[in-house]
Amino acid sequence: MSNSLAQTPYTFCAEELDAVVDDLVRIVEEVTWSRETIKLRAFAVNSELKRRGYTHARISAAIDRLVELSAIEVIRALPVGHTEHARSEPVFYITTFEQWASLLRDRERRRMNLLKHQQVAPAINVVGLDAEAGDPFADFTRMQRRLLHALNCKGAVPLVAVKRAVYGTSHVTDGALTKLIRRTKQSLVKRGISRTIIRESNTLSLQER
Repeated sequence: MSNSLAQTPYTFCAEELDAVVDDLVRIVEEVTWSRETIKLRAFAVNSELKRRGYTHARISAAIDRLVELSAIEVIRALPVGHTEHARSEPVFYITTFEQWASLLRDRERRRMNLLKHQQVAPAINVVGLDAEAGDPFADFTRMQRRLLHALNCKGAVPLVAVKRAVYGTSHVTDGALTKLIRRTKQSLVKRGISRTIIRESNTLSLQER
């Protein structure tokens, strides 16, 4: 068996990035717009987002998403004393009133569409799921992969729904599920994925460590 654990890097889902952007919106709301363009110090913004519980990787992914949406521009520079081969770091986040207003309108439109079309979620069914290209959990065992996909970006999932998703039935002992959770958490750590499975009351969720 190969000792290599190389696999597809974890990709943050839209809900995870939206949470960061929501807090960034709150931060920008506290800024006084004295001109058409505002320049935010990246260190101060990132520090505040980290204080609110987000990891560096998740913040960077959210910022990259805003750049792709043309909502902000990032001014980067090499750290003091480093060579040109070092990774540049963000110094300022720049946005205009028009760019930011467009972002807010788009987010409100998506939120209203979600509320309009929101229905009772169908039962999760991942029992037949096979590993596919780009699957961040492709290197896990089949049962672990079922569990992770049942929880990934789903929020708090009732234990009954998790059992049905993983085993195809809810008639499974809590002990069997607990063992699978323990092994899966160990695999997440072993593969360097910054996620863990949290049990609260009668629900499970996949959260950042």
